[in-house]
Amino acid sequence: MIQNICQDSDQCIMVLGLKIKVKRLKIIFVSIVMNFNRLISAIAMYISNMTHFLDETGNIPTQMPKEARELASFMALVVDETTKESDAYIICTGIRCFKKKCLGTINSEFLIENDDIHWACTKCKNEGVISFWQSTRWDNS
Repeated sequence: MIQNICQDSDQCIMVLGLKIKVKRLKIIFVSIVMNFNRLISAIAMYISNMTHFLDETGNIPTQMPKEARELASFMALVVDETTKESDAYIICTGIRCFKKKCLGTINSEFLIENDDIHWACTKCKNEGVISFWQSTRWDNS
């Protein structure tokens, strides 16, 4: 049997025909938002076009913001290591994951359907796809 938990002095609202204290509703809402944010961060993937991080000469610009420059350098390392190994299906690059406090390394592979490079950390859920890497200075193929 469901009891009415609201007193006359409480702030209550009706949800699905039930009176719920506003304080409890706030806690429920915060819990839903936090779980949704965890889900989104768990399934996030970096989709990167390598040419978007390069200047007209094909270099990573020094005037680029620090975070973008670090991501571009990371992608350049992944392209460099992945294209050195042409016979392997999964390439163990030896590159450390850039996620804070993660001790994993990056494995990579060529995607058959479009020749993009898929990379993933061996420890955390960090992963991504790099497109338009061909003919960059890090292309060893």
